[in-house]
Amino acid sequence: MAVDVAGSHTVTIRPAVPSDLDWLITQVKAFATFNRTKYFQFPTDEKARRQLQAMMEQHFMRIAERDGERLGFISAYWIYHPYNDEIPMLAETFWWVDPAYRHSSAGLRLLDAFIDFAVEKRIKWLTFSLLSKSPVNERCLTSRGFVQHERAFLLELD
Repeated sequence: MAVDVAGSHTVTIRPAVPSDLDWLITQVKAFATFNRTKYFQFPTDEKARRQLQAMMEQHFMRIAERDGERLGFISAYWIYHPYNDEIPMLAETFWWVDPAYRHSSAGLRLLDAFIDFAVEKRIKWLTFSLLSKSPVNERCLTSRGFVQHERAFLLELD
């Protein structure tokens, strides 16, 4: 079990950059294996590269790392509510920590970076979802002020 201690073993959060793309592609593939839906969000590496780069350039994406090793990432669309353009939103799309690092502080630090960014940019709504089989304890969200507002469902059609 990895434990964060003062000094060089501290998990840090930084903006994603284009040199992260190859690693990010491996991580979204790992997510797809974990999630096991009929349709993968990124059908090719090239489409994944384009979409992930657009996310990091136009919206929000942060990487957790320790001693230069990437541990996980979080991404979100920075948009305005579709029915009220006075409500800026940060809508989470991925919150993923490599399973080897799930017992580090990477996940919580990514979540805190997501919230801190929203506060800094004066975002009014943060939306967040968890997969039904997510190992995340919902208390890490509710203790930060999130309340369950909706439940999401997926129907995959041919």
